[in-house]
Amino acid sequence: MKYFLMVLGVIFFAPPIKADISVSQYNATRNSELIDAYIAGIGMGAMYSSLEQRSKHGVNIYCPPEEWGHSTENLKVVLDNEIMTWGIDNPRLNIGGFSIELLLIRGLKNKFPCSK
Repeated sequence: MKYFLMVLGVIFFAPPIKADISVSQYNATRNSELIDAYIAGIGMGAMYSSLEQRSKHGVNIYCPPEEWGHSTENLKVVLDNEIMTWGIDNPRLNIGGFSIELLLIRGLKNKFPCSK
């Protein structure tokens, strides 16, 4: 019975888990190995999603040149450019609260659009 009550307590009273990183968090910890691993994971997920999209629907999400490579440094350059662009183009937005995952995907799509 104790186990059952404990499980119910965790289900109903545990705080929600947040699995994204904001621009503010990224800027504060940008040189950590953890951030590098996280960005590499987002990049690999984006690449695999784009390949899956092409195999299922015939169109990629973004189309980088073969020699570009999905290195962490390349991905950070794309992310930094997208953060800067959003901050300049939308000065009234609180860019610090934006998710880096969304901005990285948007950055890849903007930097490497697919020809129609």
